Amino acid sequence: MVADNDRPRNQAQIAGMNHLTLTVRDTHQLASQVNRINKILIANRGEIACRVTRTARKLGVKTVAVYSEADRNSMHVEQADEAYCIGPAQSSQSYLRQDKIISVAKQAKCQAIHPGYGFLSENTEFAELCQRENIIFIGPPASAIRDMGIKNTSKAIMANAGVPIIEGYHGEDQTNETLLAEARKIGFPLMIKAVRGGGGKGMRIALKESDFAEALESARTESEKAFGDSAVLLEKYVAEPRHVEVQVFADKHGNAVYLFERDCSVQRRHQKVIEEAPAPGISQELRQELGEAAVRAAKAVGYVGAGTVEFIMDRNAHSFHFMEMNTRLQVEHPVTEAITGLDLVEWQLRVASGEQLPLKQEQISLNGHAFEARIYAENPRNGFLPGAGQLLYLKPPQAADNVRVETGVRENDEVSVHYDPMIAKLVVWGKDRSEALGILRSKLNEYNIAGLDTNIEFIKDLCAHPKFQSGEVHTGFIEENFEQLFPKLQTPNEVFIQGTLASILIEDMNSLSASLDTKDPFSPFAMEIGVRLNHILTQSFHFNVGKDSNMVEVKYTEPNEYLMRVNRLGPWKKVTGTLKKMDGALELFAEIGGVIAKTRIAKLDNKLHIFTKDREWQLVIPTPKFVTALINRAEQNPCTALSPMPGLVDKIFVNKGDVVKKGDSLLVIVAMKMEHIIKASIDGTVEDVLCSVGENVTKNKLLSIYWIYWIECFLALIFTLNALYHIARYTWTTLQLQPIILSSKQRPLLGIPEDDPLFKEEISQKLKTSELSSSLNLSYINLNRRTTPLGTPVLSEIKDYSAPSSFLRYSTPTSPKSTISSNGSLSRSMNISTSDSLTNENLIQDECDLESYLKEVEQQRKCVLSTTIDQPSNLLSSFWSHPATRTPGEVSPLLRRCAYQLAPTIDKTKATSPGAEEGSSPRGTFGAPDVWRKYRVDSNKVNEWTANLRMWISKTVVERVASEIDNICVALVRHGLSDSQPGYVGLDRLRKLAQAPFLVSAIPTLPTLVPFLELSNNQEYLVKRIKMLAKGGSMSEFKWNSGGSHGSKEWDSSLPTDSAIIMHLISTYMDTQLEAPLDQPDARPFTSRYMARSGMELPRNKGPIIVCQSVNPPHYSLALSGDSLPNDYEEVQRGRNNLFHTLLLFLYILKTRNHGMLGRVNAGSSGINILWVIDG
Repeated sequence: MVADNDRPRNQAQIAGMNHLTLTVRDTHQLASQVNRINKILIANRGEIACRVTRTARKLGVKTVAVYSEADRNSMHVEQADEAYCIGPAQSSQSYLRQDKIISVAKQAKCQAIHPGYGFLSENTEFAELCQRENIIFIGPPASAIRDMGIKNTSKAIMANAGVPIIEGYHGEDQTNETLLAEARKIGFPLMIKAVRGGGGKGMRIALKESDFAEALESARTESEKAFGDSAVLLEKYVAEPRHVEVQVFADKHGNAVYLFERDCSVQRRHQKVIEEAPAPGISQELRQELGEAAVRAAKAVGYVGAGTVEFIMDRNAHSFHFMEMNTRLQVEHPVTEAITGLDLVEWQLRVASGEQLPLKQEQISLNGHAFEARIYAENPRNGFLPGAGQLLYLKPPQAADNVRVETGVRENDEVSVHYDPMIAKLVVWGKDRSEALGILRSKLNEYNIAGLDTNIEFIKDLCAHPKFQSGEVHTGFIEENFEQLFPKLQTPNEVFIQGTLASILIEDMNSLSASLDTKDPFSPFAMEIGVRLNHILTQSFHFNVGKDSNMVEVKYTEPNEYLMRVNRLGPWKKVTGTLKKMDGALELFAEIGGVIAKTRIAKLDNKLHIFTKDREWQLVIPTPKFVTALINRAEQNPCTALSPMPGLVDKIFVNKGDVVKKGDSLLVIVAMKMEHIIKASIDGTVEDVLCSVGENVTKNKLLSIYWIYWIECFLALIFTLNALYHIARYTWTTLQLQPIILSSKQRPLLGIPEDDPLFKEEISQKLKTSELSSSLNLSYINLNRRTTPLGTPVLSEIKDYSAPSSFLRYSTPTSPKSTISSNGSLSRSMNISTSDSLTNENLIQDECDLESYLKEVEQQRKCVLSTTIDQPSNLLSSFWSHPATRTPGEVSPLLRRCAYQLAPTIDKTKATSPGAEEGSSPRGTFGAPDVWRKYRVDSNKVNEWTANLRMWISKTVVERVASEIDNICVALVRHGLSDSQPGYVGLDRLRKLAQAPFLVSAIPTLPTLVPFLELSNNQEYLVKRIKMLAKGGSMSEFKWNSGGSHGSKEWDSSLPTDSAIIMHLISTYMDTQLEAPLDQPDARPFTSRYMARSGMELPRNKGPIIVCQSVNPPHYSLALSGDSLPNDYEEVQRGRNNLFHTLLLFLYILKTRNHGMLGRVNAGSSGINILWVIDG
């Protein structure tokens, strides 16, 4: 696709190239050590890999390509002499795998590696690895990459070399206080920049001091993600400067030259859009000053090879300051080649082999002007959002001596979501800037792409802007001229007429092609379109542009002659035209009202792309109403495929038993010389194909059935019966509820109002000893030995409580009748009497006796109640939803009120001391008492609870968060935002995505996920660790005082511990389950009321509060209420189980003292069910 663009354009350059040949010959004679390079590996992909291959082939050097699985059929693989697969599509597993690339280089016996740009091109470790493996790295030495890659280091070196630098702070003290103090010294506005990397990453502008903290945090996060280093530097911000860079070249013999400057000022998101050389408005003296400063910069770091020194230049005063040096070949290097007539890749290969520079500074001349436009798959009118997909239509301009198209894709190739969305670079040359700009605009009109949104039309509007044409460029050009660069477009009537004519002629062309395949090609029904004798045919064509509908009326007056008008307005226009296929593209020659216009046409599905001499227009052909009706019918019964019209089955793409996905083509119906593809409306398996190729089918004929339809019907029947069963059961339970009888003392103890219909007072009359009392219904209690109404566990906790003078005694009734009530509790009707002559055996004598009895009651309740749950609740309909499906017992008002009133206390004489925790310190080391002994809980029970808690955390929280992260990543990739996935982007970027209305509507769970990831700025580690903890079902990878490895590094204190991650996930999950306080509607419901840090004022709360005493090593304790003093905290033993035991103690106190309530939400089975941990 590239012509002989490197050919010199004048006699001076021819002489220069002849001198180049002589110099190269002399170099080979003089150099003592020249390593002849016969074979190179290109450690890159796309257009730069193709560019390097072209020069290597010209020099007789063999090339080896590497490719990921996504690039198997790409252009750079096809052009190379050899190619090796190095891994999956993700760059981290393929193009960034240094070990794999070195292995391939050795296997293919390559002497050198060309890194291209991006990926490993500026990686110090990779350059050093090549040197250790005795492979030539076609680039600068590792020391130069390191010095220039760290911006604060490079600034210091430049200052010593006499290169102007901008005022700023480049120190190593990175504390917030120091950076803010230095920022105040520099003054606002200022620029915050990552000390490593480039490409606009880790760069933020703070216009005023109030913006500084947020901008600093955002820059650090992005820098840490992109470069693994959060260090930043501060510079005085030059408002709307020019971005001017100088191409330099140096060899191993101490020679260095500059190849003039480039202007790259027009940028979006700190990334270049269009580049030109030389920079407009630069005097010869300033050009020389820039070049000499760049050479000093290169020599100061011992540079070798191609490099670019970037300067910030004041747009008015033309003063310049060093910004950074890119230690590689730049994307925009072709414009320098265009104005010098040199091949920079050839120079790279010669210098890498040990030769001297082919030319000296005085032998390099500047000739003409050149532009480079980067063609991206992106939507400029939607914030330049990148796109991905197949290039269904690609027609670039023809290459010439002054036109180059640098690309790595062909028509029907895929623009992958895994890599940069650049499609090509269009490079043009002219004698001066005006001529070059005119050529660029002309060639952009010839660059036609359909199937993906591109920035071609935006670049056209940019080139047409008066200020750009006059060279008044700066880095804020797009923002300053936004309205002029994005004008509101009004589609001309001529475009609708051209679209209509194209539709008619395409239909004629398809009809002619179809007639050649018929058995009777001379039949008039096969050859003619719309023939009606003695009648002028009138037809309407409809097109949609955005939300606007447009209609074109057509009268067929003569063969190939029409009258047309748009939207029934204006006069009828006479239209004729022809459609020709030229160079693989459809060219429309249309005469409209006596004016002939030439356009290029592309029809993809129901969209018509019209490429005029000015711009591309897209007309959407609306779907016919009868097809829409059929589609709606198919959506109502999505498991069938119906014929939308009578016709002939032309093709069948599936067989019985095939698995299909939504949108897959099933078969093709041809009717009225129109082809209609029937596609699957859902995912499923083909149960049967009810037609064959060549068969005539009627309208609405059933063509195919998916067996998944019958499964859905069967499941629907099961769900319906299940719902009816539960409705009936709940209704019956509600009708059968009986009130609980309480004594006058029990009602105030339980806090039950007098008018509560679920409870009633016992009969207040004294019965004689010989009389039998009326029958009582004692819910929840199986009366085997004593009768104590519900609620007595709390009696032992009342200091002034004393037993009544008379006790209840039961006698076996004549006909005992035990029943299980509809709410799941056991009740027995019996005769109860009072007597003064009760034996000790029948009485509850003390607290231990009462406790023993209550244990029996609790055990019987667990055995009988249908609401007993023996595993964590999985009733959440999705990760974010609140429990909605309940068994009748769970929704019973009786259970909701009383489920946690029975809370036994253990006899001190029977309590045992739990064993030491795994990983905990010996007793006495930290002075922490065994808190479980205080609450008289057996060690075996604690161990059982701990296992339950770990399983609950894993299944209910961690695994669901990990799963939702994966789901959101898939959705973001599907929306073209593969670079914005959780774990691949900073927290600030994730928050902004969660606030984007269009994205929230498409991914509604994204805003809910963000709080779960707010623990650490190192999102890559946090997401990776959450997914690791989610494995195994019980957090087998949990490390209480550390975590997992990060990249090639072990865990360090800058990363959160697993304890901190788990506590954050649990508290955030609980935030989603509770209601916010009325006085703080924006607060986190659980975190604000039940969590605190050491030294903080405790929340004003009556319930227990988890207090974080230290972060590393992690240690938590428990405050019994918001009024607790630090000395009153319940200290849980330090060590591995400190986190889990603190949570268990929180739940235990919640159950025994707060009746299992978190505010107004039940923590038990009728609520969020976390109390299963200690109830199960």
